[in-house]
Amino acid sequence: MNTYIRIVLTLCFGFASFVSHGATKNIIMFIASGTSSEHIKAASYYWYGQDTMFNFQKFPHKSNLLTEDYLGQVADPSAAATSMSTGVKTKAGSIGIDHLGRSRKNLFEYCRENGVATGLISTTPLYEGFSAGFSSHSELAEDKDFIIRSILLDSKPNILLGSSAGFSMEWAEYRGYEVIGERKELKRFSWDEVSLLSGQFGTEDYLSWENETGVDEPKLSEMTRKSIELLSKQKDGFFLLVDSGNIASAGHNSNLLRVVEELKGLENSVQEAIDFAKSRNDTLVLVAGDVETGGLEVMDSNGIQEIPSHQWTSRVINNWRMNTKRTVPLYILGDLKSPLALEQNNSVVFDIVTENLGFEQ
Repeated sequence: MNTYIRIVLTLCFGFASFVSHGATKNIIMFIASGTSSEHIKAASYYWYGQDTMFNFQKFPHKSNLLTEDYLGQVADPSAAATSMSTGVKTKAGSIGIDHLGRSRKNLFEYCRENGVATGLISTTPLYEGFSAGFSSHSELAEDKDFIIRSILLDSKPNILLGSSAGFSMEWAEYRGYEVIGERKELKRFSWDEVSLLSGQFGTEDYLSWENETGVDEPKLSEMTRKSIELLSKQKDGFFLLVDSGNIASAGHNSNLLRVVEELKGLENSVQEAIDFAKSRNDTLVLVAGDVETGGLEVMDSNGIQEIPSHQWTSRVINNWRMNTKRTVPLYILGDLKSPLALEQNNSVVFDIVTENLGFEQ
């Protein structure tokens, strides 16, 4: 690319200087759970006073993902995760299996076969929602122990960080993980070569809200930064999944303030990936929703740190806002081997990862 054109593009769009021209070695993928473009618009209004100001909104590649399950019904996070991680649409409630109940190889398993290190970060319990669907195989979403065992045995990410709920440190140690449970332990943790680390924090089912005070748990951005630092020691590259599950929890409770605060925490985490990728030519950064929560519609900005005018439109069952069929956004920073369509099935995420990391399907 002509140097003058590159400078102009960088000034205009911010990310032109990050464009790579080498083979992709690392992929860092963020999940904004329960999030559509409307949720992100609300957060951009709240923090910046106008839309399209979040760092990932400025990524050069964008698409809208169709989220319906195999039956054309509203999907849940585990079905969406299964589609993204295996390339196969399935029924709501399915975890790493297709609509016939057959186990399907997921991206973590592809990475293990190809010598690519992996990491999984989640603010929600590993046995539920997106994390479970992306990294395990189970016919029963209620069988928490089986799901955790499947993660440790089948996917076996090099790094597991998040909520301690339902997680057995003894199982992790038996599978060869070094186990930590405190923020200070994570800060000082290091290794000379990639091994196995399990860090489960807190005493509640979910990690604390982004702006919650008086808790000594690592923020999503801290876990992201440490995971990138550790996984980048793998000479054959890495795949890191960061699931910001508390966004959906706020949406289910029609709490837009919590939504925009959690999305700000996600933006901070994405910045860690941007800072890593901008000095390299071998890394993709993906940000995607899984399913839309709440049927959120945003009308107008009311100024910085003021909740924008909005309404929630999805059904409420037992004080719980339901998911909808609306599309969710996909943003990508870095060189892609194939261009994105304006709208496509969420299973395209599987194709993007396998194609750009050079995996045979």
